Amino acid sequence: MLDVRALAAGQDQAVATVGAVTLMPGARNVVPERAELFLDMRAPTDRALDHMLGGFHVRAEAAAAAQGCTVATVVRQHEPAVTFDHAVLDALRAHLGPAAPELVSWGGHDALIVAQAGVPTAMLYLASGNDGAAHSPREHTDTAVVADGIEILHRALLELTAGPSAVTVNRSAL
Repeated sequence: MLDVRALAAGQDQAVATVGAVTLMPGARNVVPERAELFLDMRAPTDRALDHMLGGFHVRAEAAAAAQGCTVATVVRQHEPAVTFDHAVLDALRAHLGPAAPELVSWGGHDALIVAQAGVPTAMLYLASGNDGAAHSPREHTDTAVVADGIEILHRALLELTAGPSAVTVNRSAL
């Protein structure tokens, strides 16, 4: 478990965590006969993700062998990395200014599914107060920030849908 974060630290813009641990039989005074770790690894490229997963296998096997145990892994979900559409990103960038940071999206957002379907896709993140707390009761984005985001999206969409240079949708993929 301690090595998981180190594996991510070795890859550019990668994250990894053990989100849950189940010990069986799960009594306070009994050495477990089985432990299940639920691992979440995310990286901006398939190569980086494969490297992290391979490193996890090597380290888990070594840790298990050192304790006379065995290890088995099951990949429950694997989503290939998705690159957002350059034209959509450029349209957003044109209205954000040069100081706007570019972020990697880690979540399983709807944008992932839309992009995989062949629809030109990108995401615009809005600054959240409370130290960027997300998916938490502490999450809050000021109304003015939301209004600015709506205006940026409006301008970018007008640009993208104007005239013959508008982004085309691969309808056969839908």
